[in-house]
Amino acid sequence: MAIMTFTVTCNDYLNPLVYLYTDSKWTLSLDMASFAGAATTPWNQYMATNILYMLPPLVVFFFAQRYFVQGLSALNTSASK
Repeated sequence: MAIMTFTVTCNDYLNPLVYLYTDSKWTLSLDMASFAGAATTPWNQYMATNILYMLPPLVVFFFAQRYFVQGLSALNTSASK
């Protein structure tokens, strides 16, 4: 539950868009969306931001992978009974 909550919070787009008025305080999800609306996409900046965007959920997943797999295997064993 914590991994999913963290991922959803990191990927949140609408709340930061409503509450943050200046682009210097934008989150990574807003910054990624700003690249998509440009007439010409700066692919080097887009890919660098994409790597930064992927790192926090990956780090959390690798540290909590054991618990995530245990939760899925518990669901699998209870469904087979």
